[in-house]
Formats: sequence, structure tokens, C-alpha cells
Amino acid sequence: MPSDAPAGSRPVVHEGRCVICKVGRMRPGEATFTPDDDQDLTVVIRHVPAEVCDCCGDAMVDEATARALLAMAPRPPTSGVFVLNYAA
Repeated sequence: MPSDAPAGSRPVVHEGRCVICKVGRMRPGEATFTPDDDQDLTVVIRHVPAEVCDCCGDAMVDEATARALLAMAPRPPTSGVFVLNYAA
């Protein structure tokens, strides 16, 4: 399948179409993620490399980035707000 993604970038889903809005195209970019852990804790992770829809703004990360995001969450869970920057 041909892809319009630059060489070396992460593969996109459905040949670049957004799986949420179905009309936008997924483009390499950055996103902010706020994982919900059902605790009294808010974690904000900024500047995460992601494929971002140019129409609706939905963002998706690859498996390696998802693992890195999970590893960044503070342990043990506490209450409060943590703002982190993703560093590749």
C-alpha cells in the first residue's frame, strides 16, 4: 500500500485517513495526553509525538510511544497534578 508519510515516520492507519471523523488525514505532529487512571491524580504529558488528524484533531500514538507514556506516570499513584514533557 502506498503511503504519503515521510520516510522513517511511523505508519498511519487506513492509508492516512482518520478513524474517528473518516474525512481528515493523519499527519505527523505533537499532542497532549491526559491519561485517566481513576485515581485522584491528573497527569498531563505534553509534546508527545503522534499522528494528528488535520480535520478533527484526534491523535494516535504508536505502540512504543504508548509504552513510554505509561512508564512516565508517577508511581505510586498520589493525588495532585503532574505536568510532564515527553522527551524522545
